Amino acid sequence: MDVQSKVGKELNLTEGVIAKVFELLDDGATIPFIARYRKELTKGLDEVQLIQIKERSHYWETFNTRKDSILKSIEEQGKLTDALKRKIESAQLLNELEDLYLPFKKKRQSKGQKAIENGLKPLAIYIQKSHRDSDIEDKAFGFVRGKVEDQKDALDGAVSILAEWISENLWIRDRLRQQFQKYSVAVAQVKRGKAKEAEKFKDYFDFSERIQRMASHRVLAVFRGEKEGLLNFKIEVDEDRAYGSIERGVYRNYATNSYVDKAIIEAYKRILQPNFESEIKKELKEKADLDSIEVFAENLKQLLLQSPLGAKNTLAIDPGFRTGCKVAALNKNGDFITHSTIFPHPPQNKIHEAEQTLLNLTKKHKVQAIAVGNGTAGIETERLCRKLFKNSDI
Repeated sequence: MDVQSKVGKELNLTEGVIAKVFELLDDGATIPFIARYRKELTKGLDEVQLIQIKERSHYWETFNTRKDSILKSIEEQGKLTDALKRKIESAQLLNELEDLYLPFKKKRQSKGQKAIENGLKPLAIYIQKSHRDSDIEDKAFGFVRGKVEDQKDALDGAVSILAEWISENLWIRDRLRQQFQKYSVAVAQVKRGKAKEAEKFKDYFDFSERIQRMASHRVLAVFRGEKEGLLNFKIEVDEDRAYGSIERGVYRNYATNSYVDKAIIEAYKRILQPNFESEIKKELKEKADLDSIEVFAENLKQLLLQSPLGAKNTLAIDPGFRTGCKVAALNKNGDFITHSTIFPHPPQNKIHEAEQTLLNLTKKHKVQAIAVGNGTAGIETERLCRKLFKNSDI
């Protein structure tokens, strides 16, 4: 996947501009530097757009790296078919990629894997195809050997194998993921015996809300309560609906019997529900963090924009040599009134005209303070102002 092309399409920017931003970032340029001093190369992109480019490029670079790693892993196992390779290469979401890799992923020793090692895979296949419980139970006696102590052990192991196969079904995972994302509910309760200690979380002692409606500050509060060991926090969906989705996926390829039903229940409770609950919690936390950062940034921006001198009519000067000094008059509320440009420094040296402009502006707008930027020509401009207004109250 061409990362530059992908990011350009996502953000509706030309590939030429994206390429320039990538080049500047690769050279070590910072976002503020690019936004301030490389506008001619980026067509005037601001900090927000540049941050989006950087974040999306990181996402897709990580995505490509993961995709290559998955392809290599499956190929090394000798299981990479042309059809599977096409599916992996056409995947556009990280979750989709991980779902495709799930059956080939090296896992911890699960109940199903242990059962396979104990020789119960043929029994699982038999359960998958047989409609009669009695036939399945009779068949199970033939697998009582080694670590499989009795018929129940054999049947439980085979059901665990089926549960893991069901949990890896892409159609089922896709339907359940959609259900969790659209309809799940965040539920929080105070832990037993923690009510007094958890007083600051009293709003969440018996809390329930659809995740799509849950404000970021409530999300973060519930996570804090859980982290401090004061709240129980879980994600719930309609279980009947969830089982219905699994059954529709299973009964296309499985026989109908009580052991397949048990496998469906185990697949949901042991694997699918915890998996999607963790996924939703992770997404909730990430979104809440980003929203909170935006609120904090806006509050900080307003704080930094407050006048350090209080309410005063102010003349603001952005100093410079060749391009002159940009002058702006602001009222005591910080509202822009008017602007001008003066050229008191080399190469123009229009000192008299500059002084006259400053005197006129300060008199007309009853200026009480002058702010001089500390960039190029800052010291020279400050000296000019101090000399010009040394006998005034400014």
